Formats: sequence, C-alpha cells, structure tokens
Amino acid sequence: MLATSTNPSDWTVRNSRTEFSLYGVAYGNNTFVVVGDVGVALQSDPLPVLRLGLQAVGRRADRSFALSATRAVGQTWEIESSTNLVDWVWLTQFQSSNATMPFIDLGARYFSRRSYRGQWW
Repeated sequence: MLATSTNPSDWTVRNSRTEFSLYGVAYGNNTFVVVGDVGVALQSDPLPVLRLGLQAVGRRADRSFALSATRAVGQTWEIESSTNLVDWVWLTQFQSSNATMPFIDLGARYFSRRSYRGQWW
C-alpha cells in the first residue's frame, strides 16, 4: 500500500498493485520511485513543474519591504520574518488567488535588516 497527500494533514491510501513489501522512496526529475523486496521498483507519472518561491522585490520608498510569493493558485502561504535567523515571527497567511502574489511588509521600516521565510500547503 502507498499513501499520498497534497498537504501535511490529509492522506489517501492507494493500492500499490504489488504483493511485495515496499520500503524506500526517492524523488527526482519530477517523478517518484518506490523500491521494495525482490527488486520491485514503481515509478510515478511525471509531476507538473511548479515554480515555487518567496522572492524579494526590494525596499520601497516608505522603507517597507516588498516580496513576491509564487505558488499554484489556491494554495495557502504562511510568511514569517526574523532579525537573527533564530527567532521567527508570524506575519501573515493567505490563499493564493494568482500564481504570483505580492506581499508588503510594512513592519520592515522599523528594522535595518530582516529575513523572511515562507511555507505553503
């Protein structure tokens, strides 16, 4: 049996169509490969290539900072910031309505240096 998911919390059990135990999985070149007993190897169909990322646009005239979040439409983004790369503060969460979503951090004007990270599901 295999389990698949498009997010961290909802999993679907699927029939692997093999009677042998499966014990390893790898991902590369937009496809998954699962291996098991007696040399069994299963390969998924290629997955669509998605551009993902959080990109800095730059500091604005009002000293706020602009970011661009790229993800598939309908996915949820969460953005955090840090001034020391150890302590992270939640800034926002939104669902992307376009492939690229702008985000303006108005709080950035109060810091000389700020880092960002994003996660999506």
